Formats: sequence, C-alpha cells, structure tokens
Amino acid sequence: MLHRLIVVAALAVGMSVAVPGCTGGTAGTAAGPAAVTGPGRGSPGIAPAGSARQPASQAPGSPGRGPVPASCPVTVPRQARQPADASDGLRWYGNAAVWVLLSVSGVLGSDPQQQWPYSSKVPWWRTVPGVLTIRARPVGGPVAGFRADVPSGYDPTGFQPSGLYWQRLGCWQVTGTIAGQALTFTVWVKAGYG
Repeated sequence: MLHRLIVVAALAVGMSVAVPGCTGGTAGTAAGPAAVTGPGRGSPGIAPAGSARQPASQAPGSPGRGPVPASCPVTVPRQARQPADASDGLRWYGNAAVWVLLSVSGVLGSDPQQQWPYSSKVPWWRTVPGVLTIRARPVGGPVAGFRADVPSGYDPTGFQPSGLYWQRLGCWQVTGTIAGQALTFTVWVKAGYG
C-alpha cells in the first residue's frame, strides 16, 4: 500500500511539471494530425470540454526552451474536474469520451535522456470503451514527424498510458479520439521535465 501511494504521488508530481494544465472545461488550442492506436481501462466521468484560446507568456528563444511564446495557444483548463474514478487532486481536461492529464502551464516536458525523437509520457482516461488513437501536428511551423505508442493490455475504459514522440520541440496540437469522439488540445513541448 505504501509503495502504491509513493508511486501515485511521484506520478502526480511528475505530471504537474511535465504535462499541460488539465481538468475538463474551457481551454485553449490550435490544429493537427499523425496517428497510432491502443486500448485502456476505467469508469464513467462526463465533463464539458470547450476551446477558448489561452495564450501563455511571451518568450524569446528557441522552440521548446524557456517560457511559452504568445504564438502558441496552449490549452489551459478553466475548472477543476476529473473523470469518475480517477485519482483526486490531479488536473484533467476532457469530454464525455476521453480525458487527458495536462499541466496548468501548458508545457509538456520530454525525456531529457532522449534527444531525438523527443518523447513524453501522457496519461489518458477513457470513459467509453474503444481504441484510443492519437494524432498530432506542429502549430505554425513546418510539418514534422510524430508517432504515438498506446499500449494494449488495459481494461476497456479507465486509465490508458501513452508515449508521444516528437520530431522537434515547440508548439503542437494533439488530438485523442475514441469511439468517434475527439479531444483536441495544444501544448508547448520542451526539452526536459524541469
């Protein structure tokens, strides 16, 4: 039990630093695709999800480093909601079919040990059964490669981990789709988790 509590706490701390602000409700976004699939596990949790652009702080510098530039309309949730049966206290962004855990900064860190492709671990929560497909494209920049790993072996609804692989750092629009219902959000992908 103590080990499980430590793992959950570590995940919560890691996600608060590595993933964009999340809770279901209004948020900010930009557009895009490239895909991969896989299953999940869970329980029902329904929340309205909208899209209102929320620019982050202005920042000079190279993509993926430093603050988020105003040109990247990162998704920032407006209300604290979460899917039913998900861990309390974490920030989720979602709709009637699928949720994603995002950081309130709109920044998604990538594994500092891996330079290219950059990789990020992103947890999802499926409230309906089906295969989760994830697509992404860079926002306001040249087309860049992307792939997602959605592992099998999870229950038909509930928690679903994913690995996202970015060809470059910067602003990305990500769309998760399950049972014909899509959830789109925008993140600033940066090198490292800190």
